[in-house]
Order: sequence, then C-alpha cells, then structure tokens
Amino acid sequence: MNILIVAATKTEIITFVEHFKLKQVHTNWYFSPIGSHSVDCLVSGVGMVSVTFELALALSQKKYDFVLNVGIAGTYDNDLPIGSLVEVREEIFGDLGVDDNGTFKTIFDEKITDLDKFPYIKGKLQNNSMLALFTNYKQVIGLSVNTVSGSKTLINNRLQIFKPNVETMEGAAVFYVCLKMGVDFAELRAISNIVEPRNRANWNIPLAINNLNSALIGIFDNM
Repeated sequence: MNILIVAATKTEIITFVEHFKLKQVHTNWYFSPIGSHSVDCLVSGVGMVSVTFELALALSQKKYDFVLNVGIAGTYDNDLPIGSLVEVREEIFGDLGVDDNGTFKTIFDEKITDLDKFPYIKGKLQNNSMLALFTNYKQVIGLSVNTVSGSKTLINNRLQIFKPNVETMEGAAVFYVCLKMGVDFAELRAISNIVEPRNRANWNIPLAINNLNSALIGIFDNM
C-alpha cells in the first residue's frame, strides 16, 4: 500500500520519522518502506492554503492508496483530556462565510453553495471510509479555521454555530482535497490544549506530540 502521511510541521512527526529511519528526500519530504508499505511523509506547512496546495500537488504526482493527516488540536470538549487522541470523522470550514454586521453566516446560510453539493453533506465534510485503523480513539467533529480561537466571544460563537469537538488549522482542507480526488483518508489528532481565551501556560504540546508519535509507531508496527 502507498501511504502518504501529512503533518503541518516537522515537530509533530519527527519522532515517527526518526523511529522508522525515513530518508529526507526534500526539505519537506521523507520516505521509507515500512513493512510491506511504501510510506511518504509530507510536511505541508501550517494552514489550509498551504496544505491544500502541497497535498493536491502530491496526489497529482503519485498514486496513493491512503492519506493520513496527523497533528495536534485544541479541544472544545471537556471529556477530551490534554494528551488524548481522537479520530476526526467530520470536518467543517469554520471561517468560510460572511460577516453580516457582526453576525457570521456560512456559505450555506448565504446560499452561495448548496448544503449537499459534493463534497459536502449537510454542510459538512464527512469521512465514510471503512478502514478501521483507529478503533481505540473517540470519533469527533473537527472545526478548521485560519485564525485559531482565542477569545471568549469567538469561542462561544463558533460553539453555538458549529458544535465542534476539536479545532485545527488544516483538517477540513485535507478532507476536501481527498474527497475531491477520490483517495481514502483519515485524520488523527492529539489534544494539546483546551480552546479557551488564549493562555499558553495551560497547553502541553510536548505531551500531545509524544502521544501522537507513540500511537503512530504502534499503528505502523502492526500494519
């Protein structure tokens, strides 16, 4: 199987890369066979514009059987402790829309596009793949944004409108590209912080990255 792992930053994936001795092919690209699989790791850069370009380019140049998006995430859900892992099964573009005199309206509210126009289903991007790689992890709804939530007003607005479990800066873009290009995919995230008025003292990025890489190593050791 040809597998492409996509992470926004090298830091989020470096332990996995070093464990399996993946060879650095380019500045943002690593490769190695792992067992019977051919595994590429793409460091896409942060944000939806960057990951959309890099992922679409990669998928146009090589046929992949599976794309795995990994990284850290903030949680809106008090039942998801920092350091825990989740599989994101639905994604939403959290700031794609219109500011109507202080009220945010989505592209679906404004009838710019239809709720069920492919690849959307009821305004969301859904992963209906039957690949059961992450049966141990809670399945959640992700909100992807270009500006992370860091104030009470913005957090409350996004919670009220979208009711997400976690927040990232790339997930929905990966869903969109893979759905449009017909490639099976999954998104695995480790919780690094609570989505709250910005307070980095409460974050634990090292724990999240450590747990993410440990999980990935375990998954690929048993594939």
